[in-house]
Amino acid sequence: MEKVFLGIEGDRGLKKCVQFRNLGDIDPLPLAVLFCDNLSEKDRRLFCGLEAIRRGIHGVREVSEIYKIHPHTVRAGKAELLSGNLLPSDKVRRPGGGRKKKHLL
Repeated sequence: MEKVFLGIEGDRGLKKCVQFRNLGDIDPLPLAVLFCDNLSEKDRRLFCGLEAIRRGIHGVREVSEIYKIHPHTVRAGKAELLSGNLLPSDKVRRPGGGRKKKHLL
């Protein structure tokens, strides 16, 4: 059996190193939460939308509770994926999004 060392244990972060005898012993949920925490705003929205689609009828509520993200954001990611209207990879927000320039106010 292959020994795998993984730095996941505890609530949403790296707290101590845990030794697993094989990959079947690893719970994927803490890994997914850690992965999601390190994504950009756009990638996090799309990832959570994909997870909601995968989980089915109560997916938006489940994903918003697991990943600590607002249900509106999960629905936006889900709608963005289903529409196929994705932003270019170098853009996080659509044109016009974000804080307005001071001279325009």
